[in-house]
Amino acid sequence: MEQSKFIQSLPQSLQKKIAEHGLRNCTLITMPPVGTGSIVAQTSSGIEPIFCTSYTRRVKQDDGESFREYKVYHPLIQRVFGDDEDLPDYVVTAHEIDPYFRVKMQGVIQKYTDSSISSTINLPEDITLETVADIYITAYKEGLKGVTVYREGSREGILQTEGQADKKEAETPAVEAPNYMGPDGFLHRRRRPAVTAGITERINTGEGKIYVTINEDEYGICEIFSTIGKAGGNAAAQSEAISRLISLALRSGVDPQEVISELKGISGPSPVWEDGELILSTPDAIGKAMERYLQRKAGKQPDTVTPEDMPPSFVEGSEPKTLTTCPECGSTVSYESSCLMCKHCGWSKC
Repeated sequence: MEQSKFIQSLPQSLQKKIAEHGLRNCTLITMPPVGTGSIVAQTSSGIEPIFCTSYTRRVKQDDGESFREYKVYHPLIQRVFGDDEDLPDYVVTAHEIDPYFRVKMQGVIQKYTDSSISSTINLPEDITLETVADIYITAYKEGLKGVTVYREGSREGILQTEGQADKKEAETPAVEAPNYMGPDGFLHRRRRPAVTAGITERINTGEGKIYVTINEDEYGICEIFSTIGKAGGNAAAQSEAISRLISLALRSGVDPQEVISELKGISGPSPVWEDGELILSTPDAIGKAMERYLQRKAGKQPDTVTPEDMPPSFVEGSEPKTLTTCPECGSTVSYESSCLMCKHCGWSKC
């Protein structure tokens, strides 16, 4: 420890005390990254220059789907200049500072810090491999215990300068839909990617809770999974069969809206209300889940149905309406008092 450059920079009296008594902690001074804390304190996240004078912040709204965007100025820029429309030449950001100057500056601070320093040297996208290597060598010669470099555009999801982000968006080609028609004249489904992303929605149906998972690939919705009841049961088997056929249709180029129109409206023996919407059956639930997913994706509010919008026969206390057949005797059943009943054999769903 006595050979440490940091220890050697301390006054001789302090060095003697350290040699005599030792140190409780292996390091005394640190400069950790404080990204979130710096936002709260309205200061820099460490020994860092300003990354950008302003940026667009996206805040998720209460619905969990939409975002609100607004422009945020760096606190120093806002306090001194008000905005960044017409800044003087001496106001520069991290991308405009010579990387070697950054290394040398960090080297000066490193002499008085016994742990490594959290600081990122931002490099342009066209930086050469030789220059990056030379920056590392320079950092070693300056006595840095650690150094981080980031070449702009080298990783997805990292904050970029406005010009770089616009350039990347302009260069991104549109995804071309695959050709589903095979040489035999039949449609063939596209291959499922190894990784897909989506959502799972829980819906109450007359046969129990169904969990509908909707996943996407680069072309759009590509598969549907649904789980209801116990494994091996009739309801589970039917929902799995429906989901497999939907997935086959979607990956074969069928418009999701056509699939939705075929599923919605299919009646079952036990329609139920779910958050202001009448769920007629398992297929109807899957179709409505797909429809809501596409509506949210398009930024629209999902449609809901109230009892006032339904025919009187669907509302409790009104004249019963025949819906389907009795599972016991095959006669028609009626929906009354919030329950399906057979007036011929006495069967009741409730």
